Order: sequence, then C-alpha cells, then structure tokens
Amino acid sequence: MFLFVLSKLIAKIFSIGRSIDSYLTLIARGENPGAKFFQLLAEALSKDARHYDDNLYRAIEHVAQGT
Repeated sequence: MFLFVLSKLIAKIFSIGRSIDSYLTLIARGENPGAKFFQLLAEALSKDARHYDDNLYRAIEHVAQGT
C-alpha cells in the first residue's frame, strides 16, 4: 500500500514539473520575463521533479533569443 501511495505522489510531482516547464516555455515565447524572474521560477522546482530537462532547455533558448 505504501509503495502505491508513493508512486502516485511521485507521478503528481512529475506532472507539476511538466506543468511548470511548459509555463516557462509559454512565458518565454510571449513576453520576455527577464532572466531573474525566469531563474527564480525554474529553480523553485526541485531537480527531482523532472524526468529530463528538455522542456526547461527549450524555455531557456527562448529567453536567450528574446522570442
């Protein structure tokens, strides 16, 4: 039972990670949020909450390009 609850919790944490990274990509494409704001929001999420960093890297590319 404990492992079931733990696996559900981990799945929710990864879901939140995907949502935050998607939001970062979205705001990076629209208005340039500023490097400090972007950094704070990206660092607010634990590294353990991401399967991989592809979406985060994509968002960083948009901020760096200013698009």
